[in-house]
Amino acid sequence: ELASYRFEPPMGCSHADVMITAHRIRVERGDHHIDKVHLADAIEALVEQRQQTLSRDRGAKNPY
Repeated sequence: ELASYRFEPPMGCSHADVMITAHRIRVERGDHHIDKVHLADAIEALVEQRQQTLSRDRGAKNPY
């Protein structure tokens, strides 16, 4: 799991922050090892934690 880093952590976060969050996600899902999807979800979670917004829903909207 720690052999190489295949990601850049979000601004203000360390590689360790991403790995710890990915580990927690992996354990929660019952998966055997940290995979790319866990890293992606961890990065997304860290960005959401640090990003302030006035919107309740940050999901994508239909522009039409």
